[in-house]
Amino acid sequence: MTPSQKSAGSAPSLRRAFSTIGCPACTLEQTFALAVRYHIDAVELRALGGEVDLPVYFARTYGSPAALAQAVRDQPVRIAALDTS
Repeated sequence: MTPSQKSAGSAPSLRRAFSTIGCPACTLEQTFALAVRYHIDAVELRALGGEVDLPVYFARTYGSPAALAQAVRDQPVRIAALDTS
């Protein structure tokens, strides 16, 4: 449980997140590492590895949805949204 999560039955809390629009050259792994370093709960993915076309980045980097899912599955940081500009 992350620090911003509350126990069941309590009022919902806000989670801290940042967008990769501010660091478009970072890879997905670098994005997760940055979030962990600064105790950020989630990330909004808008650009990765200098690519704003996320499906192209994911296909080039991971090759398959299963490989992408495996890379994301065990991360302590969640993906809040996949967005476009």
